[in-house]
Amino acid sequence: MITKFDGGDAVEPFGPNPKGRLVLTPEGQWIIILTGAYRGPAKNLEEKAALLDSMLAYSGKYTIEENRMTIRVDMSWNEIYSGPNQNQTRFFSIEGDKLTIRSPEMVSAVRPGQKAVATLTLEREH
Repeated sequence: MITKFDGGDAVEPFGPNPKGRLVLTPEGQWIIILTGAYRGPAKNLEEKAALLDSMLAYSGKYTIEENRMTIRVDMSWNEIYSGPNQNQTRFFSIEGDKLTIRSPEMVSAVRPGQKAVATLTLEREH
């Protein structure tokens, strides 16, 4: 995953080799989990908090219109997608076995006062 900020810089919030899985069912269910590849077992409260910051996970029902997907989130790893943020819009493209998902420009949860666009590329498992 790469996040580009309106300040011009791009970061990989889960490091250069994150782990992840996206499950999309024909019935319209979306389940995603992303983690940093560098994670290890937590030994104290600070390390437990760091584990929460090194992951993303949520699920919900999705609908598709052309290259736009809307996910109505029903549960989230830190409740960031509950309430007014429950409907999440993403844009996608498919090239061979690669699915690229891009968020619209939105206010950054990581850098207050900045806007960001996140891009995630996933490859189909065989």
